[in-house]
Amino acid sequence: MKIDFIPFQIGMQYENWEFDLEPINLSFKISYDQFIYFKKDIKELFGIEIQDIHLYFNLDILFKVEIIFKSKNQVQDFIYLATELEKKYSRQVLVSKNDKLTKTWKDPKKHLIIEHNFKNNQLKLMVLDKKYIEV
Repeated sequence: MKIDFIPFQIGMQYENWEFDLEPINLSFKISYDQFIYFKKDIKELFGIEIQDIHLYFNLDILFKVEIIFKSKNQVQDFIYLATELEKKYSRQVLVSKNDKLTKTWKDPKKHLIIEHNFKNNQLKLMVLDKKYIEV
């Protein structure tokens, strides 16, 4: 699955963005570092305004990208985003579990996930290396 709508590709080196990142979570107890991409050059995705972009690195290798949207109508935007991604990648089953709606596209190396969390009313899109599903 080629993800061409964001410049961040799973497996790329930290040095590609090191001057555009601010640490959020640096811990020696866990095996990854989390950064916020503070450069404001990516303002929207599929016409939905972006609030934050978080990049996760393990040993300076990008393994997860998390895009949090600033949306007035999260459920409507979730449906719109799911429709746009299904045009690109294929139809997927909608899963409702633990106060979350999700759709997941999988390939042998990575997953593309959209999620609406009802508890915190947050819409996000994630791309991650399938080895790090739980992070």
